[in-house]
Amino acid sequence: MLAMLLVFLHGWGAPNPADYGALPQWLSGRMGLSTVDVWLSDYITNTDSVTMDDLVEAFERARQQNFPETKFACVTHSTGGPVAREWMARYGAANEGLTHLVMLAPPNHGSALAQLGKGRLARMAMWLEQREPGQQILDWLELGSLESWRLNLDTLAETPSAFVFSLIGSGIDPKLYDHLNSYTGERGSDGVVRAAAANLNFSKVELKQAGPQLRVGGKQRSAASAFGILPGLSHSGKSMGILSSITLDNVVHHPAAQWVERCLGVASKAAYEQVSGELALTVKNAPEQGSMIVFRVKDGAGRPVKDFDALLTGGEDYDPGGLPKDFFIDRQRNQVTPNALTYYVNYGVFQENKELGLRINARPASGPVNYLAGELRATVANILQPQETTLVEITLERRLEQAVFQLRRAA
Repeated sequence: MLAMLLVFLHGWGAPNPADYGALPQWLSGRMGLSTVDVWLSDYITNTDSVTMDDLVEAFERARQQNFPETKFACVTHSTGGPVAREWMARYGAANEGLTHLVMLAPPNHGSALAQLGKGRLARMAMWLEQREPGQQILDWLELGSLESWRLNLDTLAETPSAFVFSLIGSGIDPKLYDHLNSYTGERGSDGVVRAAAANLNFSKVELKQAGPQLRVGGKQRSAASAFGILPGLSHSGKSMGILSSITLDNVVHHPAAQWVERCLGVASKAAYEQVSGELALTVKNAPEQGSMIVFRVKDGAGRPVKDFDALLTGGEDYDPGGLPKDFFIDRQRNQVTPNALTYYVNYGVFQENKELGLRINARPASGPVNYLAGELRATVANILQPQETTLVEITLERRLEQAVFQLRRAA
């Protein structure tokens, strides 16, 4: 294999060499990789003034200063994944300098924990050394954020020039469980990020209102992306962390280290498809099958509709009471853009059910300007996929009553 320059991007918080475990040291000495150099990132995420755009611009500046003409591979943990993807969206197409992107526990569609706020996150047991994310980075990471929505849609139809992989654990470290917040032990997650939120295989559905009905106006599917779920590994922590638990003593048998090495060794489309297929088996065998649905509601002019209820329905009568037992896991409305609402459901309980619908009740429902309730009746297969996210963009009819504006002939 040709020589490789490798860059590691950490998650939020001040960088700590322990966060990377022994993986950088081990990879730098692997004869099979013949790695030329390993670079560890050092960037600020714990200041409110820093935005994701700032990080992307600073990343490109650092790259230009240190290895402007050299192709490189990137291994990321947590927030480092979106940083690398935002960099690819802005700069990657121009220079195609990135050959591989291996993301460990990336919140590509956000994290439910982000809504707790930085003060509370810093106090939780898992955030060692009292690390506190900056507010604007936290806003990006909140479920249903406009920034993550835009990034995912901008790259929806693109096949990246780099070989892209997303890996997440399915273990919950009891040492890092926070008894005041159930998200740290949530089904289908690594204690911080849901598998469905890490997965870059996703769909977008457009629903447009026509009277009382919501009709499918379009459906798109992302380009196939390699994704795997590794049992027994959690988001962080020295004992179970997908990256920080890697030591020189266990690296030869550590599943994350072994998969990272395999991913970095991919050099052709055929090899990528081979690794993707093997990783897909880990997803199929995962014990918890969660699905996320992110609703974003607007009117015909593109203005956000902020006051609405979204009810999932099921059964032959498409009623909220007809949904299968234990289907619900979580529901969260975005605090910055309240026209975004995220449902997290147990896909496994839908496997025997065919019906899954949606009812939108927007307000005001009466008065000079109002909205009519809209309903979609569909099948589970048309909306949900296991361990994936579906982005649903809903356009409602904004109704203006006659009294809003009238003209009268002068007497």
